[in-house]
Amino acid sequence: MSGIYRATFVTEADLSADGSDFDAISSGEVGIFNVDTGAYLSANEAFLQIDFAADTSGGAVTTAQSSVIVPRRFQIVQGRDVGNPWCSPIIQKEDVLRIDCSPKASAVAATSSIDLSGAAIAIGETYSIKFVITSIDFHYENFVNPNDSKNVSYVGQVLQYERTATSADLDTELAALVVEFNAKDGFPFTADYTSGTDVLNFTCDNEFVSFETKYDLTGITTQPTVSTVTDTKHVVGIGDGRIVRGMEKQTQALFGYQNRIYLPQSPTLYSVASNDYDMISLTFDQGRKGHANPWLFTGENVVNIAIKDGTTHTNFDNAFGANIDNATATLYSKYGAA
Repeated sequence: MSGIYRATFVTEADLSADGSDFDAISSGEVGIFNVDTGAYLSANEAFLQIDFAADTSGGAVTTAQSSVIVPRRFQIVQGRDVGNPWCSPIIQKEDVLRIDCSPKASAVAATSSIDLSGAAIAIGETYSIKFVITSIDFHYENFVNPNDSKNVSYVGQVLQYERTATSADLDTELAALVVEFNAKDGFPFTADYTSGTDVLNFTCDNEFVSFETKYDLTGITTQPTVSTVTDTKHVVGIGDGRIVRGMEKQTQALFGYQNRIYLPQSPTLYSVASNDYDMISLTFDQGRKGHANPWLFTGENVVNIAIKDGTTHTNFDNAFGANIDNATATLYSKYGAA
């Protein structure tokens, strides 16, 4: 069952070690507050601890055991430029289901290409290309700030482009097609062609939309020898700035910045859509607790920490026992070894 709590805190700084004053954490920094000690983790302090045991052969202490969470109760906290910090609920370590680390992996836009080798065309001949949308951008940021997808509305949508040839030379004609196509307002794709290759390419302008192309070349003098069409779906990647920005905006709802009866308020956003982020995701379930509302925080609730890729994160590495840039892994699992 899905939980009801989703929060994402975005930072360009290392894990804060701002001492014992809960609300003194610097703007934009993220810290882990130990509720029982009343202090943030220090610079070299472990949040996850890995114990070792003697191996079975020589007795050396070299066998890593399952990681354990050190603080009994803690909160993930982010300092704000105005007002009090934002923070997760108080989480008890026995409620944590898992902690995952996902270094950034760049998104890749969907593409389609056709090999027109062997084709011959005459001036005045007409041909057409249909673009069939096979998946749409479902991320939050696209709903509140559409990006190059104003003409993409639903799965199965067909966008058609038709052209009348202006040259009998295939290289010249395809080069002219690219110029005309890219100048049109209405196609969320970019065409390109390299002279001499006979391969026409299209790339989706929205890297979270996939499509397929259907070519009608029956109206030209000679059909291509192969007409090989290659459609490649988009890859969402991990930590793309547009996705992270939407996740951060969604988090604002948890702190009362949506559904207000007053004029809209827009707190500072610490994400940048053009950046990439390394992600730490902590999943917890508080369903066993005696809440007045029996559904409060039940299921898999998530706190994400998005760390700008390429920044110094020595404290994060020390706290989680991993190189955040490279460790694609489950760092902690309640029900099995990480």
